[in-house]
Amino acid sequence: MVRKKDKIWEHVEELQGNKWKCKFCQKVFSGGAYRIKANLSGITGRDVEICSKVNHETQSCAFLAMSRSGSNKKLKSSAGSSTALNSNDHEDVTDSPFSPLSKGSQRCQSQASLLEMNKKKDKEFVDKMFAKCFVVKNIAFNIVQTGAFGEFVKTDIRHRSFINLVAYSPSGPVFIKSLDVSRERKTGIYLKEIVVSVIESIGQEHVVQFITDNGSNFTSVGDMLTGLYPQMYKTRCAAHGIQLLLKDIYEEVNWLTKDRQLRQPCATRFASNFLMLQSVLDLENELRLFVASSEWRGFDYCKTESGKRVTEIVQSDFWARGREVIKTIEPFVRVLSLVDGDGSTASYLYEAMTRAKVAIKERCNSEASKYERIWELFENRQVNNIIHPIHVATAFLNPSYLFSQNFREDREMKDGINIIHENLLLIEEKHPFMREV
Repeated sequence: MVRKKDKIWEHVEELQGNKWKCKFCQKVFSGGAYRIKANLSGITGRDVEICSKVNHETQSCAFLAMSRSGSNKKLKSSAGSSTALNSNDHEDVTDSPFSPLSKGSQRCQSQASLLEMNKKKDKEFVDKMFAKCFVVKNIAFNIVQTGAFGEFVKTDIRHRSFINLVAYSPSGPVFIKSLDVSRERKTGIYLKEIVVSVIESIGQEHVVQFITDNGSNFTSVGDMLTGLYPQMYKTRCAAHGIQLLLKDIYEEVNWLTKDRQLRQPCATRFASNFLMLQSVLDLENELRLFVASSEWRGFDYCKTESGKRVTEIVQSDFWARGREVIKTIEPFVRVLSLVDGDGSTASYLYEAMTRAKVAIKERCNSEASKYERIWELFENRQVNNIIHPIHVATAFLNPSYLFSQNFREDREMKDGINIIHENLLLIEEKHPFMREV
């Protein structure tokens, strides 16, 4: 029976005569599970008065159940549909967030996406509930960058490709425009024309720097722009460079994983591995106690191969090795947190990378073989993808660094100052600049 399976009935009190009373608003209604979900969902126009006292979690589940139910009814009634549903699919069509799934069953592959919901009049409601879910449950906002979240939302089933242009100034970032380039070959020439049009609209005298990732097409754009605009210089995104460094370490330093692949929750942001591992290590005592408890042994999952593997890992030396990884990678993640924001951090990057370099050496000094490869990867990425001479020059010109105990003048600073003097100053500015230096 549906009433035994669907947990929606936990939120109402059954009365005689096929009636029920909402436990939140105490109103009495007649009908089945569909009308209960309509009452709790907050969706108007379902021939039932909506509940004004339901909690947010129950309302969200009821809303999604109503939306999914509507989508699946359309699927079952449409002729010639390309979606094939087997017997298990038909059984699961009635599943909702309140309903337990039987072992071996599968979700219908055509659940309603947020895009479908947004076509209804409930878009504002969805937006508010979605944002509230993230805030109330303290969910990190960068979760939206994960592949799993993308599969869940599916906001653009056409797989379009966009280029976003943003300008940075002392007052903060300004969004310029976004272009759909799905049907274009994103060659350096094509991209250069886009950027040039933006620079000309702003005024070339107001643009001094072009920042991009490490793609060869964008790198060539930077070369062409500096040829067109001599007062401009190009740099690569420091945050992207540090992410690539973390990827290098992830792929090439075997002592961190002992040749076993870690599953990163996001395909491109490898710092998420660090954050994920750190959150697991914070729960060491709780997890050790849990896998030794009768409650854990009472789960069917505990007897599976995966469950046995989980128990083995929790009771192994995983924790000591995990802390070693954290200790080694943390300096790089600190630099990433510095540069992966909207504020201006160019004058702090060189010092931060120098500190990370010293920290890595100190933390791994007892076992040089472990850090030598990390050191090599660090040096390669720092020179080619992260540090630009302009970063070194701005470190020299940053009073908070220049007058600190950590300040060390080196040849790289002189080279950076020379690049500014030769390339970025008007003739009448050169002498005053060097006099101040």
